[in-house]
Amino acid sequence: MLGLGGVLGSVIGGVMTEYAEARYCFYFTSVLGLLVSIQAFLMSKSMEIADQNVITLSLKQRIKFTFVCIKDGLKIREMYRSVIFFFLIGIIVPSFSEYLYFYQMYVSKFTQFEFAMIHLIGYAATFVSSVLYNWCFKNYEERTLLAFAMVVNTFGSIMTLIYVLGLIGEIPPLVFVICTSTATDTIYLALSQMPSMVLFAKLIPSQIESSMFALLMGLLNLSYYTISKLIGNGYNKFFNVNKDNMDDIWKLYVIETIGCALPLAFIWLLPSKQEVYAVQRVIEYQDKKAAGQHHSVDISKIDLTVAKRVGVEIELGCMPNPEKGNEEAALEKSEVAG
Repeated sequence: MLGLGGVLGSVIGGVMTEYAEARYCFYFTSVLGLLVSIQAFLMSKSMEIADQNVITLSLKQRIKFTFVCIKDGLKIREMYRSVIFFFLIGIIVPSFSEYLYFYQMYVSKFTQFEFAMIHLIGYAATFVSSVLYNWCFKNYEERTLLAFAMVVNTFGSIMTLIYVLGLIGEIPPLVFVICTSTATDTIYLALSQMPSMVLFAKLIPSQIESSMFALLMGLLNLSYYTISKLIGNGYNKFFNVNKDNMDDIWKLYVIETIGCALPLAFIWLLPSKQEVYAVQRVIEYQDKKAAGQHHSVDISKIDLTVAKRVGVEIELGCMPNPEKGNEEAALEKSEVAG
């Protein structure tokens, strides 16, 4: 839905900014916001029946409940280390997208509609990245995919550096941007966005899923869309790049290229496939224990160290008797032979 909304928004926004006054864009956006609010009021109350205990809490109680859920989630070492990794990306990798916008508008002479079409292709890439992930990458370790994503992102930044340096030869700037940045962005989305969501989905216990996902999405948005831009603006204090002075924009992209490669040094913070599997087994036991079905779980597959660290008490009496299992297998074998 994000990709579809982005495609439609890019087309409508491109036409309106190119051929209409700016105020009509704000009018249109306000109407859409009003429609969303109306739709929220019309939502069925039955959707919240399962959360009646939370709904009846006071504001103070709900805040306390949320923080307890977050505290429980961050007991998982693999979780909080992943959160640190993604937060570091926002600090280490600066964003200079606003400066690139002015470069494309005032130096490359892109029209508003052409700029919107670049964004359209970018949002369409979310569809392609989802398909690409499901077809090619979903069976690979998330840490490996995210490491490769950092490499792809670094390559894309190098291509942007070549573009702002004017080293693209006779290639039209619009064609170069579409064929480089758009292509690398598609692969980067497939290798970073989807694996990061899958990783968190595997690590978050079902009882605190909503609170943890809200925290994680908030932190990721804060990191990628706010902190990274603030860091970028801080770097620009040394170069004073603006719409009237684009001569030093290449220096900003040298910094970004270096920043894109640095997260590879912290990739060890992300859990391996084996570590994720160990956490999943503990979460599975916790869920079945809450439902009274934990006696059917083979705890020989559970890492007791991980369970202790997460705070899940394992009942050792649930472990299957291997000798009994061998005797039953031998009996079945003799019966078949008979």
